[in-house]
Amino acid sequence: MKTYALYLLMLCFSVMGCQKDIGESDAELAAKNDKDGKYNKERYLPVMIVDSSLDNSLVDTIRISYHDNNGNISCVTSSRRNGVIKFHYNSDNELHRVDYYDKGYYLITNKEGKLAKCSFFRTNRPSIPYFDLIFNSTENDTIVVLERFYDATEFRPRYFLYEDINNAKALARSYKDDAGWGYYYDFISNDKNYWAKDVKSKELLSYISISELMDIFPTKNNIISIQQVDFVLDKRASYSEIQYNDANYPIFLKSSMVATLDASGPQYYNDQRKIYYQKIVSN
Repeated sequence: MKTYALYLLMLCFSVMGCQKDIGESDAELAAKNDKDGKYNKERYLPVMIVDSSLDNSLVDTIRISYHDNNGNISCVTSSRRNGVIKFHYNSDNELHRVDYYDKGYYLITNKEGKLAKCSFFRTNRPSIPYFDLIFNSTENDTIVVLERFYDATEFRPRYFLYEDINNAKALARSYKDDAGWGYYYDFISNDKNYWAKDVKSKELLSYISISELMDIFPTKNNIISIQQVDFVLDKRASYSEIQYNDANYPIFLKSSMVATLDASGPQYYNDQRKIYYQKIVSN
């Protein structure tokens, strides 16, 4: 009887182990579960990005851990920096604080399940927010964010324009409408998946400028070209030799960027990136 009970216990652990982690090598099992109707959602969460310069020997390995299987990040580390970026969630599983290395922290307010406000407090000046962001509701094909820095009295608008927000297609443009120092991004995308498509809180991550996350943007389609223009900078980046996995998420690309700053002339930067994912299959 003890032997039989032990056998059942081992069998139970074996089944649980198969259900817990579904990776690339478990494609057949995932397909069977999908066919049976057990799972109806696949996510590809980026867990490591290796960014290698083609101009010199610099390499940065970024690792991303998750709070859950829904794409909520728990921490980000970079091989070129000491420390960690930590993400904290409340009892409703809403992001409410981000500790950015030893530089400071972000406090996030949610309202009715949606992102409402974010304030950044510097470590060396914790009593006054360095900036505040107010996230407004979406109107038409535009997401409006109001931002105010510590030395300003009024909020300034920033916009995300989509080709078709109902279909969650790629961004058409992101810009700030401020005379004298305004800037904007122009995007060209294809019909493949954006590398961070399944990562949550992309609007917020885009604003708090976590550079380790490859200038993340709130879009679901893969960006193949970006132009950033402001009153002193013209920066153009294009991506080539892009390779995709079977689910059309990019796993390799080369980046070429030309940056022109005032009259100093153009500067050229070339690198390549490898992106590794954890495949999640869930309800």
